[in-house]
Amino acid sequence: MQCTSHALVCAALLFRQGDNVTTRAGSALVVYPNDPKTDKPHLILKHWWITASNGLCDLSLSLAGLSAHKPVIFRNMNLTDPSWRIVFKDDFRTVVAEASKSLAAGVCGVFYQTDKKRTVSKDSCEADLLQPFPPTKTNARPLRYIDIVRHCERLIDGGESVRTIPQEEIFTTLPHRS
Repeated sequence: MQCTSHALVCAALLFRQGDNVTTRAGSALVVYPNDPKTDKPHLILKHWWITASNGLCDLSLSLAGLSAHKPVIFRNMNLTDPSWRIVFKDDFRTVVAEASKSLAAGVCGVFYQTDKKRTVSKDSCEADLLQPFPPTKTNARPLRYIDIVRHCERLIDGGESVRTIPQEEIFTTLPHRS
């Protein structure tokens, strides 16, 4: 899933559990463990993530080809390596300065800069969830975000996973499992 889809699904899951959620769009600077101190932090120019009452959540940092590390950010922490710094601000200069200091100190991290944000409401959540999941738009019966969210809610409640089912089959069967 791309970052916009991850943000939408995570926002809906937390919102439907009663949390206050904000979706955010902007950029991110990443300092990797293997970055030489003379390099610059890696810039992800366009990225989406969410914040909730427990902090920042970002499940879709795509670092393939840049680093073997797979950061999973939840509650302002990289779950795969808690030593990483997580910072988010609205001002890009502040974010660049924080990332540069981190790089110079040899401290890994992700530094987020928000351009746009939207507080999730009941109306916006319901409208977003009725949208088709982009990879399935061309299918005769496209998978909607609500189908993905309901599946995730079932998993959270102890339901069975569909990870052993081929992806093409999931796209056609998941809407019927709702």
